[in-house]
Amino acid sequence: SERLLTLPIMKDLGATLVEHPRSTIRAKRDRERAASPEAIATAGLLHTAPGGSLPGFVVRETLGEGGMGVVRVAEQSTLGRQVAIKTVRASLANDAEASNRLLREAWLTGRVEHPNVVPIYDLGVDEAGRPHIVMRKVEGTSWDALLRDPEAVRRRHGATDPLEWHLRVFVQVTQAVSRAHAKRIVHRDIKPENVMIGEFGEVYLLDWGIAVSLEPDPERRLPLASDATDAAGTPCYMAPEMLGSPTPRIDERTDIYLLG
Repeated sequence: SERLLTLPIMKDLGATLVEHPRSTIRAKRDRERAASPEAIATAGLLHTAPGGSLPGFVVRETLGEGGMGVVRVAEQSTLGRQVAIKTVRASLANDAEASNRLLREAWLTGRVEHPNVVPIYDLGVDEAGRPHIVMRKVEGTSWDALLRDPEAVRRRHGATDPLEWHLRVFVQVTQAVSRAHAKRIVHRDIKPENVMIGEFGEVYLLDWGIAVSLEPDPERRLPLASDATDAAGTPCYMAPEMLGSPTPRIDERTDIYLLG
């Protein structure tokens, strides 16, 4: 720990690396992109989908909250099904970067579109002007929790060999990553905490919030790997190139490292 804190590159990251090694670090540059292509796309969304009261949805209880986002259960009236709606926290309603992050997550997740990635149903703006993502409501347990509890794996999923069961989960995670790479997207934050196991054994790779694209997006919505010069990722999983460099080196091999 003392050695890490003396390294020049650890000037701003040392405390996180030592005290919160399983927490995701988001690039500082994300806070400086108010005039970025994402902001331009956000303005377009606000113009084409002016604030309303989420017509067609009856928003109900909160499923969970994070540092920037809130996920609530909603009833989609036209189809009579439950969905999940993610918005930025009320306290961040006027924070352009918080909105940009939520939108980038939606655009990246929607671009991948794979059975092992939670489907995005819609993207719009709520009555407070905050962007919202409508997605499949997924109930389950994080893979991290199940890795620590083999008895739960046997009890909930009928596994006679927990190791084999976990390897099958891992294969499905790699399939989601393979699809992302085919779309020229690098996840950058693959870890058991970001994998959800559904009630019937469904496997979903979550949290595409710091993913980047390896090629320019014609609509200028996606953050580029060529701009990834700042540190981002989860310390105890990070590949060396994720610590930041004036010459970005993020590519598909970064995710392969994380999978390993």
